[in-house]
Amino acid sequence: MTGGDNALVKKTHPIRGILWGLMFGLGLAIVLIVTTVINLELSQVIIVVLVGTLIGFLWGMFGPARHPQGVVAPSPPPLRRSREPERTADRDAGGEAETSSEDGSEGIG
Repeated sequence: MTGGDNALVKKTHPIRGILWGLMFGLGLAIVLIVTTVINLELSQVIIVVLVGTLIGFLWGMFGPARHPQGVVAPSPPPLRRSREPERTADRDAGGEAETSSEDGSEGIG
């Protein structure tokens, strides 16, 4: 494996995912108990925490990867400037819209 191949390797964080999933599972268990979706029974709380931990582990393994530190993401291409649409409010009011040319002088009509 050469140094150029490292850009293709995705770095996963399963331990970090497990820890955040545990926090998610505990929070979800508290919300479900307070809103009386589940009863305050140890078995139900453990199941909810384990499901949250599993979700966190899977997110740590298969979730989107961050950009590596020190690598700058490519910038998007510049936007094309489009002509401004005519102002219909000035035309609807019965007055003529004033336009300005590129040299900075203003003309009427």
